[in-house]
Amino acid sequence: MPILRAMKRLLLARVADVAGLLIGPPDPRYWPERHYMRGPGPKWREKHARGGVR
Repeated sequence: MPILRAMKRLLLARVADVAGLLIGPPDPRYWPERHYMRGPGPKWREKHARGGVR
């Protein structure tokens, strides 16, 4: 039985290695615009509206 457990553990480790190679590492770059920068808000639009009151 210990041999089967060791083989199972080795097989799972290899499957995890292959999955990691296929999926790839997470993107380490930081892109703030992907998360919270969604463009100008209502106050900016109000201030910069053409023909609007300043």
